[in-house]
Amino acid sequence: MSAFGVVRGDRRRYRRTRASRQAALVGNAVITAGDVSSAMASRTRPPAVAALLGLATLFAVGFGVTALLDPYVWPSLLVGIPAGVVAGVLVTALTYWFLTRSQRSAAAQQDDR
Repeated sequence: MSAFGVVRGDRRRYRRTRASRQAALVGNAVITAGDVSSAMASRTRPPAVAALLGLATLFAVGFGVTALLDPYVWPSLLVGIPAGVVAGVLVTALTYWFLTRSQRSAAAQQDDR
């Protein structure tokens, strides 16, 4: 038997034990580490997406209002910044509400059962 055969066998045994260590029995369902990471990603994804969209909106509206008002208002930046902040906060809140709406309705349906 060569050294490479032993290494491959050890690698297979390690993968089996690692997979069995990652699996946890919860009720009647088996939840693996992949399921836990996807569940964690679904909890962290809506706030991150909402924050990124809000930030993009803040800059877009802020620059847009500043550029549009520049010929007419001398301190157009002082008008553009608050307009961008208000728009960014509104987009962040609405995006978060929209992305978590399906999770809330699924949880409510599960509670009804």
